[in-house]
Amino acid sequence: SAAKANAKMDAYERAKPIVLSAITGVALTVKDIFTTCENDLPEDFTASKVQYGLLHYWANEVVKIDNGKAPFTYQVK
Repeated sequence: SAAKANAKMDAYERAKPIVLSAITGVALTVKDIFTTCENDLPEDFTASKVQYGLLHYWANEVVKIDNGKAPFTYQVK
């Protein structure tokens, strides 16, 4: 429904500045990003949602770093 979609987008918009401020200046994994800011994120915002936001909604504002076999890390452009 439209209300559910709007609520989802609102949660991502509220999470964006929190997530991006957590990774300013240093490359972090999704797990580290989530751990750093989980208490400030919208209710029910999970590490998976952080990863989805980084890959789909905020991709133009972050750099995804491939570390070989290690987890990807993310850094603000």
